[in-house]
Amino acid sequence: MKKLYALAILILSAVVLPGITASAIQSPVRHEVALQEPTISSRRGAIEIACPINGRCYTFQIYAITGQLIKRVQLTDTATTIEIPQGCYIVKCESWVKKVIVH
Repeated sequence: MKKLYALAILILSAVVLPGITASAIQSPVRHEVALQEPTISSRRGAIEIACPINGRCYTFQIYAITGQLIKRVQLTDTATTIEIPQGCYIVKCESWVKKVIVH
């Protein structure tokens, strides 16, 4: 009976605790060393893209929601504002893809 009870606790802890144990395993040093990613935001009639200052060249593709390539931009250590009509767009970078709504 004790073995059955211990097995039940082990199974329950494996199901309930994975999120807790995964976050506990991560080292705080890992967060400090993490690379900064480019950021994107929208404002009235434009998309703003900002790259971290790390010497890397980033290529961004801006697609209409229909899949048509609207614009391709390469940036290094800078920020830019791209004037664009209102609508929904998909912005793709090497490390992420994000949806942007321009008002």
